[in-house]
Amino acid sequence: MQTETVPMSLLGLYNLAWQAVLPLLKRNKRLKQGFNQRCSATHLSKCDIWIQAASAGEAYLAAELVKRLGFNTETTILVSTTTTQGMEILKQEIDPQKLHPSIQCRLAWFPFDMPELMKAVLERLNPVTMVLLETELWPGLLSALKKRGTKILMVNARLSEKSFKGYNRTAFIWKHLAPDSILAISEEDAARFRALFTTATIHVMPNIKFDAMDCLDSTPAKASSLESLFAPDTPLSILASVRMEEEQLVEQILKRLLDRFPDQVVALFPRHMHRLDFWKQSLTAKGYSWQLRSDTSTPTKPGSIVLWDVFGELKQAYALAVTAFVGGSLLPLGGQNFMEPAIAGAATVTGPHLSNFLWVGEEIFKKGVVYKAENWQKVADFMIKNLNHVPSRASLVEQGQRFIRKRQGGTELAVNQITRSLEKI
Repeated sequence: MQTETVPMSLLGLYNLAWQAVLPLLKRNKRLKQGFNQRCSATHLSKCDIWIQAASAGEAYLAAELVKRLGFNTETTILVSTTTTQGMEILKQEIDPQKLHPSIQCRLAWFPFDMPELMKAVLERLNPVTMVLLETELWPGLLSALKKRGTKILMVNARLSEKSFKGYNRTAFIWKHLAPDSILAISEEDAARFRALFTTATIHVMPNIKFDAMDCLDSTPAKASSLESLFAPDTPLSILASVRMEEEQLVEQILKRLLDRFPDQVVALFPRHMHRLDFWKQSLTAKGYSWQLRSDTSTPTKPGSIVLWDVFGELKQAYALAVTAFVGGSLLPLGGQNFMEPAIAGAATVTGPHLSNFLWVGEEIFKKGVVYKAENWQKVADFMIKNLNHVPSRASLVEQGQRFIRKRQGGTELAVNQITRSLEKI
């Protein structure tokens, strides 16, 4: 077991920095829920496996792992998350009644990374294995795990070139905090992890997100709960995961869509709920007919907009849409998951900036499963073309699912790795 750790003086300074910012964090709206638990260890109890899922995307991955894990003896899993959306997804996706009989699963807020707090947290939890999803590199947590000899696995791990440069500036810290095993989602990510963590065992795995697409096989059936909101003869377009920085560009898309194809309904999904007020003001100022999803219970009139203020229904809505734009992609913001609408049978378009989804590869665009537009004008034109000539949903579903299934298997590999980590040596 590696005993070399971060110098105590650095951990002490890091701990003081956390204590200094805690009053500011307490006023942060996104951290308000569960704030007291984020600062404490007293509510926690022993677990065998601790899985950390930072936000919404990682929460879905954590749920996939928990659903597929199973052991010969009773095993307690703690899944923690940092965001409200992550917690909502975990509660929605993990049904204790449907887990393997050996599994007891609990949920918790991820503690603030104060070294003193993380030491107390680990004393309460005492996990055999820590599973970090994607890019969860916390000095306080990793240092406490290393001191206790907990096995540290990074699964579905990714490390962008930009992030690597940042971490590499403090390589003198990270050399002490190498996970035991890293399963990276591409050769490029694996190479960056090897440069940062020279002692870790690093391999490449298929992205678990491809396995998570299985849940969309039943999306059309799930979508029935939303069918009453849209008339069968009125096509639905979706502007999804719209980020604040690209709102003005999406306003242009919206205008062109309704100008050139007025007999449709547009569903607008901001990426973050705190942007709802902006959209309320914008849609009103521009004279659009719009309504909140929470106020919608009967078919929406053609030419109007539904501003989605209910979390967790985007996948269901995709299954009803003729066409969908996936945001976070018109500017260098990383992109959002454009495979979900494609596999649900919506003609899908995204902008050109997709740095968070390079692991998918260019083949998805070359095969026409998803269209990557150069700018907002071409996004709008693609959507209008599909509204005028509606493609076969069955063909789009089959094409998207075929692409996904050829790239699955990551979850099984990760589950096997976690299972082996619990075996006594």
